[in-house]
Amino acid sequence: VRRKAFRNRSIDFQCRSAPRLTAIYREALPPAPATGRTRAHRQTAENRALSDSPTIRLHVAIYKSTSTEVAPDPIVYFSGGPGEAAIASISSGGLGFKAFRDNRDLIVFDQRGTGNSQPMLDCPEIFAATVETMAENLSLEDTNLRDKKAFQACHDRLVKEGIDLSAYTSAASAQDSEDLRRALGIEKW
Repeated sequence: VRRKAFRNRSIDFQCRSAPRLTAIYREALPPAPATGRTRAHRQTAENRALSDSPTIRLHVAIYKSTSTEVAPDPIVYFSGGPGEAAIASISSGGLGFKAFRDNRDLIVFDQRGTGNSQPMLDCPEIFAATVETMAENLSLEDTNLRDKKAFQACHDRLVKEGIDLSAYTSAASAQDSEDLRRALGIEKW
């Protein structure tokens, strides 16, 4: 069963053409009238190569065009890094994306491991090390050693939590984007 109307935001569906795609679930809240935003989560396999892979949730936001004559091809925004929460950066209004919505819908999603996607691969160990380094006058060698320990601590914690870090790559994110495109019934972007 495919979604019938992208513009009407009916995004609860199952898509036979993308067998690993489970569904997009609309959040209980209706679109915010001021922003024209619909938020949803899409579940997908954490690691597509494993048949028994746990699922992850990708946070998606669709900002409706402000025009009555909407172009069929939406704008898709990926935040840099990856590593930044794309939806939060758009929602803050600091990036000037309103003009893009003059004749197109804007689709934004938090890539795997970022923002409101789950799991969110935050590394407070690295942030703490950075703050400590700034407070002290460490040599470059000592700074690098502290950073290396912080990165290792973050890695070890995430692995202990059962996160398959090999599944959080640019290639996996590109496949997520492609799955989302097909799921929304969009020919290409």
